[in-house]
Amino acid sequence: MVGEWRLYAFDFDGTLVDSYSCLPEVWRRVGEHLGLKGEALELFVEYALREEDLGDARGEHDIGKWIRAVLDELELDLNFNAEAMAILYWEYRIRGTRVLPCAREVLEELKRRGCVVASVSGSDGIKSLKRRRITRSGLIVYFDDVIVAGEDVEGKGEALILLAEKYGYSRENCVFIDDKPGPINDVYGKGFPTVKIEFECILKKAWEEECNPTLKLGSICELLTLINQI
Repeated sequence: MVGEWRLYAFDFDGTLVDSYSCLPEVWRRVGEHLGLKGEALELFVEYALREEDLGDARGEHDIGKWIRAVLDELELDLNFNAEAMAILYWEYRIRGTRVLPCAREVLEELKRRGCVVASVSGSDGIKSLKRRRITRSGLIVYFDDVIVAGEDVEGKGEALILLAEKYGYSRENCVFIDDKPGPINDVYGKGFPTVKIEFECILKKAWEEECNPTLKLGSICELLTLINQI
């Protein structure tokens, strides 16, 4: 199985990097920029995380919409620039992003073995932002291709089809690695092997769907162990 894989396509958030653990602090910073303090700030962070959880599960990343919903629930009539708040949110989230243990080692080993390594991830709601985030993480140097579902193709399944055709591999030779069930089900349904990386996230909704991947691993480090056994 693993020995047959020649093209590896990796999701980004929750698979190669942890960009979720920082979210409470990200929203605290956003709330502070809105002038909130004390209990109002604490409630803002709590409600903002809930809105993001719902939005993330739907594949929507309208940060201004999330903020407005929270302020309305708190009955706070505050004017804010949605674009500026989105920029602020993403800057703090990028600063708080950490490459997961073994992620670099996996990518380096696959490149050393001559495998095709691709990034296949979802849009962040702002065109080209995901590519900028991958670049800022330092992982961009390992990828032969970067495809963003929702921008370059409709879904991650279409991205895998595109990669298989581009590099001339059969579908069974191309594997997709992600932490979320939805994309795994999409790619698996199109005939590709899949690996689910277990990731304990502060958000929950997008991880509740059932899925049946080819392999289920506790971390990206376990994938490195499997590769090294070939």
